[in-house]
Amino acid sequence: MRPIQCTIPRRSLAIVAAVCAAAFAALAIYLWESPHRTAIERHITDAITSTTKDSAYRLFDAIGVFGSTGVVAVAAVVLAAFAWWWWRSLRLAVVCVLGPALAGIGQIVLKEVVGRPRPSTAVLSGESGFGFPSGHASGATALAVVIVLLAFAAFPPRHPLRAVAVIAAVVYTVAIAAARVVVGAHLPLDVVGAALLGTVATLVAILVLLPERATASNRARFAAPSS
Repeated sequence: MRPIQCTIPRRSLAIVAAVCAAAFAALAIYLWESPHRTAIERHITDAITSTTKDSAYRLFDAIGVFGSTGVVAVAAVVLAAFAWWWWRSLRLAVVCVLGPALAGIGQIVLKEVVGRPRPSTAVLSGESGFGFPSGHASGATALAVVIVLLAFAAFPPRHPLRAVAVIAAVVYTVAIAAARVVVGAHLPLDVVGAALLGTVATLVAILVLLPERATASNRARFAAPSS
């Protein structure tokens, strides 16, 4: 077994989770009352959304595959297996799967609750049903938060690989979110809400399953000299 090098303070995680949850709730209520495309969304979609299956559409459609349910699920299981192999931590392994799972279930339920229609351009990609929040973007964000968690657990502060992992996670999330707007499957606020949902889902899993006292005792156990 290998020691957990560093953890993010629970207080900070709780604050971020609370802020993201409040922002998501406010956005969901706003879109429930005013489901139509906003003026800002109109400007963004008019600038970047494809109206035909051109080269840009095909590129971003391919990128979007990496945020699909199947890909996110497989990646979460792989990360869980790695967490178990590297740290022998069942709780950490469960977090790797539970975060994306909660995001996936949440987006299915909330789509029906909010009932925001997809943009008319969704016909191009064959998408149907409601659009808020985006399933691809929520799953990708949840997976990205898991990657950040493992990076903070594996590498000490200022380690270059920690920074690389965090940057890669952010780029992955932004790429999936942008792809869903470019191919016309979602409006911008759909993916913004999804990012908030994915973050909250994984942070809740972390806060419930990884108590700070257990992590602290784990570090102390590894730090104790062998007899």
